[in-house]
Amino acid sequence: MNKIHNLEIYKTINISDMYVKLYEEIKEVASAILLNNTENLAEELLDVIQCCYGIAYTRGINLGEHIEKHNKKLLSRGHKFID
Repeated sequence: MNKIHNLEIYKTINISDMYVKLYEEIKEVASAILLNNTENLAEELLDVIQCCYGIAYTRGINLGEHIEKHNKKLLSRGHKFID
């Protein structure tokens, strides 16, 4: 099952707290990259993705619905899907 969980918690925090949370998660991604910690990097990247989904959720944006549109835009610019 590939679902994003716990988005409701984002409705309880203000925009400043969302910014801080996202910033903290991005710093953890940067640290994993700098330390070449591939195992931890996957977890930290997923934390960033969940945070972004949570922020979008509070704004009434369903990112899942926008992925196809975004992919079409990238394809029109010459990007390719990874096989």
